[in-house]
Amino acid sequence: LGCASLTFAATGLTTGKTLALALPSALDAGLIGTALASAADTAAVRLCNVSGAAIDPASATFAVRDMDALGYLTASATVDFASIGDGNCLASTVTLSGAATGDNVAPGWPATLEAGLTGSMFVSAANTVAVRLCNFSGAALDPASASFKAAITR
Repeated sequence: LGCASLTFAATGLTTGKTLALALPSALDAGLIGTALASAADTAAVRLCNVSGAAIDPASATFAVRDMDALGYLTASATVDFASIGDGNCLASTVTLSGAATGDNVAPGWPATLEAGLTGSMFVSAANTVAVRLCNFSGAALDPASASFKAAITR
């Protein structure tokens, strides 16, 4: 278990944006990915290996789309996760008026998301987006309180 990040230029991007990540179709089984706006004009893709075996991924193309710029339903909330043990996940929620189960969610991860953390977001109930954060750092982590953002991509 472990994660690695790679950054690339994304002109016009600012931190705190809600990004949709396009993963390559040939992504190795056992890898999960998250994208975040890590700095001005910079996107980071974090891949975490949850397979239990070593993986050396092939070169691939990743893309992000700034969902805020497209005018989708968005919301944000400050979340303070408790300490997350290595290999474990915790969940919290963000209220997003108009969200319905089955909607697609583009996550907006904090630029300060600690190395080794990755996650997912999904509509868990009407007007509610679940934020699941998982730790693959190799040790317990107590993430800093941060703003998490979600966009519905109907």
